[in-house]
Amino acid sequence: MKKKWFKNKPIIDGITKTTRFKVIFIFVIAIAFIGGLTNTEPKKELFTAILNYHSSIIFTVGFFLVFLLATLNTCLEFYKNDAYIIRLKNKKNLLKQLIILVLQINGLLFLCYAIIYIIVLNINMFDCYDIGEIFQYSIKSDIYSIFFAVRAYLFIMMFMIINTILFVLIKENKTVLINLIYLLIFPIYDPLVSIHFRLLPWDYFSIINYGCFTKELKYSIFYLLVLIIVTIILFLFTTHKKIERKSI
Repeated sequence: MKKKWFKNKPIIDGITKTTRFKVIFIFVIAIAFIGGLTNTEPKKELFTAILNYHSSIIFTVGFFLVFLLATLNTCLEFYKNDAYIIRLKNKKNLLKQLIILVLQINGLLFLCYAIIYIIVLNINMFDCYDIGEIFQYSIKSDIYSIFFAVRAYLFIMMFMIINTILFVLIKENKTVLINLIYLLIFPIYDPLVSIHFRLLPWDYFSIINYGCFTKELKYSIFYLLVLIIVTIILFLFTTHKKIERKSI
């Protein structure tokens, strides 16, 4: 990955200097500061604040939208590098390099968000490190917070990989339309109506009592595998489909 990072550094530098990226980065900072300054009055608990903020509908929609915009911006800027695209020789190499680039840009944004959020939150909630129980899971809120963050990161990155493939397959307008439908459905859906395996993706960005942590972990891993399978199918279909796409 280190080799890939330095190989893509000129493209990454070009993307991070664009006005669109700078606006996206400002939104990331704003979301981090808002979250860091949010507390759980009257009883302030750091880990409870983390879970409450990151499982809210407003945060989930906003965070997803930020990474979607970052992904689309990366794809648009990538297609401006005609000389680089020609050197990739075939569609499979093109798609692989684009996915790597999207993961690098989004990973950079996620890391910046996490650092700013943690710093602001710790300043805001200094000495509020009480650890509570999570349902009847027999694990503490600090451990569950780490699990929740890792799951959110993996799922968001998988969705952004899928969006990258859709960008190449059906272009940006249809990709945006599909995501807008997703974002419009999310706020009106109640995840508590489902009592079995959580089929819809936004269930995994909510705090839901599965009865035991093992079941939630098992369902999360299974859903991640489903996303991986969908990604592989889309990747293979896209690399074998004839797609005529001009540089943007």
